[in-house]
Amino acid sequence: MDYPRVLVGGKEGERPEAREFVDVLVVCGQGVYANGTYFGEFHDRDVYFDHAIRFPEVAKRFNFDTVVLSGGFTQPRAPWRSEAESFLDILRDANVPVPTGTVILDECALDSAENLLLGLMTARLALGKTRIRRVGIWAAWRFKKWRFNRNAEALGIVERTYVYGLAGSGETNIQVPPEDQKQRTFDEYRQDSIEFSLLRAKDKEDKRRKRWQNNRVDASRDGSINALAEGGPRSWSRRLSDDGTPETHFDGKTCSLYRHRFAPFDVFPTVSKALKLMGNGATADEADLKSAWAREVMGD
Repeated sequence: MDYPRVLVGGKEGERPEAREFVDVLVVCGQGVYANGTYFGEFHDRDVYFDHAIRFPEVAKRFNFDTVVLSGGFTQPRAPWRSEAESFLDILRDANVPVPTGTVILDECALDSAENLLLGLMTARLALGKTRIRRVGIWAAWRFKKWRFNRNAEALGIVERTYVYGLAGSGETNIQVPPEDQKQRTFDEYRQDSIEFSLLRAKDKEDKRRKRWQNNRVDASRDGSINALAEGGPRSWSRRLSDDGTPETHFDGKTCSLYRHRFAPFDVFPTVSKALKLMGNGATADEADLKSAWAREVMGD
């Protein structure tokens, strides 16, 4: 199966037509929905379901002609289903039609920074040479706005990025993180380095390793595994590879390796090099990420 999966006119398998530019809305995943059950870290299913069924409305209202549903395989109780695909399942169960424009599935992102980062890189894989003009972000929580703006600054696209959120912090089931409770002054916002580094630090990478469950495509997958199937209760298992990174098995056969999750993005060598430098402690500016991003991802 090719990566990424793309729907055009509600049908999978087509590729979008080339044009001068597109405006892209990235829809951020919040857990996995499968067979009527919502698997997630937090019990805010009312917010997440509402957020999911509203993305077609948001895309139409702000005239985003291309939508990226962003979210990888994050839930151990449903390792066969991605957050991105879950959006389509929710629309189906809520009897809401899929947008008639281009819908792209980013099934690699594992946190909010990667929703923007890998969401746009996945869009580029599907769009060919068509330039990305405006970027919208549709998040479940409004209090994440500062994070996404700081991420967009690191990529050099903040002036053309528009962040929209559904719910406020008062609607959460538990208290939001302290860094999100406090509204920053402009100086505090500008001094933040964590979001500006796109969460590439080692502790954030450790968190992603724990969250990761699967890859949509993987060169090491056993040939007898034709698709990511639900399987039985004991079909799926996780273990550590010799290099200490996770790997997933289906009925005892190799399905996915964590170290392969960035494989679809090897076609962006300069961006990939910059991200590796940031993983070793460089800032976005020191890694010259902005110019690489403009050229390889935005199509400028």
